[in-house]
Amino acid sequence: MELTFEISLIELNKIDKYVDNNFPKNSNILDIKIGIYKIFKNLVTSLNTLDKLHKQNTETQSFATISRMIFDNYSVFYILSSYSTKEEQWLRYCLYLMDSLDGRINSITEFSESTKDNNLMKSLDDSKEIIKHDEKVISRILKFIYSKKLDNIVTEKEIKKRNWKFTPKLEKKERLSWEDLYNISRIPKRFSKLIQNHYSTYVHGLGMTILYEKRNESFIESTLLLLATIQLNIAKIIITELNLDKRKLKIDSDFSVLMESQWNNSERWNKQNDLQTKYIKHS
Repeated sequence: MELTFEISLIELNKIDKYVDNNFPKNSNILDIKIGIYKIFKNLVTSLNTLDKLHKQNTETQSFATISRMIFDNYSVFYILSSYSTKEEQWLRYCLYLMDSLDGRINSITEFSESTKDNNLMKSLDDSKEIIKHDEKVISRILKFIYSKKLDNIVTEKEIKKRNWKFTPKLEKKERLSWEDLYNISRIPKRFSKLIQNHYSTYVHGLGMTILYEKRNESFIESTLLLLATIQLNIAKIIITELNLDKRKLKIDSDFSVLMESQWNNSERWNKQNDLQTKYIKHS
């Protein structure tokens, strides 16, 4: 079986359909399995969107922007589910949620204060209710952290900063970079640097986006090759985290073998398939 982006996506969509039909649905976002499930759903949706854009011969900027988003989401998916101990994963997930809730509280507060005298904000009471809700959820998360003694993993400073990208206590730097997260999530190191630097030029609309008018086929094919392999990891993670029976998923047997092989031999895969950076010359 020759692994391609399209083949991987077909198998991932099978898993997605099975999970939709069989995984118990609830709204308890504090359950890390629910969070992992939701990130998985976002990844599958984004990968299908990228597939549609590719088939429509979209320009390089849109392709690179969505690809970068997928890489970022995947690295979060990985570190919250498959890196270090389960206790550390729980703590990171809690901090990840609080970081988002704090962000929403700050955004709503700033926006409501700036729109008090116009019609953009229908009711300040609505925003206040959202803030109250988020503050209650943060309080619940903090109680969970202390009750499970997850605070022993990091300093109180990291908890207050909602630093879900925390590093081991002995390391000098306090926060993992996105490049660090890519490396942790089994993305080849040389490609990790490209994602952080080269893809960002497209995401932020820098000069690269107007220097080249033609669709960059080499760049796109290299990206699809990497994403084909990343989908193997996504499949492995969701099957493991939700304890899915592979026999019921009806995924291709060759895909299953590749999935297990990729997971068990990531170091060897990195050496054999470390994608070349020469396409930069043609980007």
